[in-house]
Amino acid sequence: MHSAAWDDEYDLTDKVVAVIGGGSSAVQIIPSIQNKVKKLYPFLRSPVWITAGFGAKYAAPGGVNFECECLYSTVFSSSHTYWRQRYRRAERRLRKQPSCFRSVLSRC
Repeated sequence: MHSAAWDDEYDLTDKVVAVIGGGSSAVQIIPSIQNKVKKLYPFLRSPVWITAGFGAKYAAPGGVNFECECLYSTVFSSSHTYWRQRYRRAERRLRKQPSCFRSVLSRC
């Protein structure tokens, strides 16, 4: 079954499951099915990392994205310096994370 057509009604209990890819869908699917399936085979081209604790600081309540207001659109399009500085601050925080995160960042 493809993640774009995910069927919550399908019973994965005791099934052998392969998840191809490690993108955002896999990051959501794998933890939700790993305790149900008999065997899980993730096929990933490259390492995957997520930073829930780090990202939560920049998310709206409940972990969702903020609504983009006209003000932000105006600031973004007119103040590249502001956004570059904001990106650099986030990058510096990420680089302080454990070495597993830093190895991924070094390839960016």
